[in-house]
Amino acid sequence: MGLNMDRANLEYMAEVLGCEVGMIHFSYLGLNVRINHKRAASWEKLLEKIRRRLALWNDKHISLGGRATLIQTLLSAMPIYCLSFYRFPKKKKTLREIVQIQRKFLGWVGWENICKKKENGGLCIRNLENFNYALVSKWAWRFLNEPDSLWARVIKSKYGGCCWVMGWFDFGETYGG
Repeated sequence: MGLNMDRANLEYMAEVLGCEVGMIHFSYLGLNVRINHKRAASWEKLLEKIRRRLALWNDKHISLGGRATLIQTLLSAMPIYCLSFYRFPKKKKTLREIVQIQRKFLGWVGWENICKKKENGGLCIRNLENFNYALVSKWAWRFLNEPDSLWARVIKSKYGGCCWVMGWFDFGETYGG
């Protein structure tokens, strides 16, 4: 369907212009536009990118510290851009899969300890679920504190003026509360 256009107008415009109505899937700055990011399948491209990148390092003899550094710099950094705009799907399959890839690469089972600060005996690897929440919270905070900015006005006109409508937050189901 057209962007901000109902089906009847869209079909009329397609007839006038002599073209077909279709779906456009494209990416902008690496983010897929016009797909449902609440579905785990939408994140498969990112997962595949992480797997491909990891395959380059898998056969190498790398120390535990080197592997932790690779996870912190490479495997945790790749999904951050997506995570700053979209929450992980509620069923957390994607989150579990990224953590499983990281865990398998590191070869250590006590993941909760790995995510602790170094002073507390961990390796300081980000908890992606908490980090995703923090990144998305930044947008909600900006939405509430910059109500007259252009992007906030666009969101208000499209989604009704409330950042909760965009699905940024669902406190009861995902983050406790």
